[in-house]
Amino acid sequence: MDRELVAKVIEEVEGEESEVVDLTSKLIQFETVSPPSDTRECAEYVRSYLEEAGLETSTYERRGNKVNVRGRLRGRADETIIWLGHLDVVPPGEPENWSYGPFSGEVADGRVYGRGSTDMKGSCAAAMVAAKV
Repeated sequence: MDRELVAKVIEEVEGEESEVVDLTSKLIQFETVSPPSDTRECAEYVRSYLEEAGLETSTYERRGNKVNVRGRLRGRADETIIWLGHLDVVPPGEPENWSYGPFSGEVADGRVYGRGSTDMKGSCAAAMVAAKV
């Protein structure tokens, strides 16, 4: 892959930090606890975001309310980049043990707090913004 292109993409994405933070916060606010892994609303939000960013989108529903989103951005090269993530999260345990609500998506002290912030809604948000730039 062209090093100049990679450097340009990294520079563009770094300029979108606030969007990654905001998007991570929004994704956390969807309560997608597994089980039952109801990701319909969150997946629709992701699909809509990607579509507005110019990607071709489609959804696939598996076993009830488990929905997968596919976004495709056609390029000029024969090379392919695949980002893979998941929107469901493990149960939050006892809410009183949290400094911020597990589904608040609170942004404080330079961090985004909530279930899924690191596994893996934050990564999904970063990939979504990267696809947009």
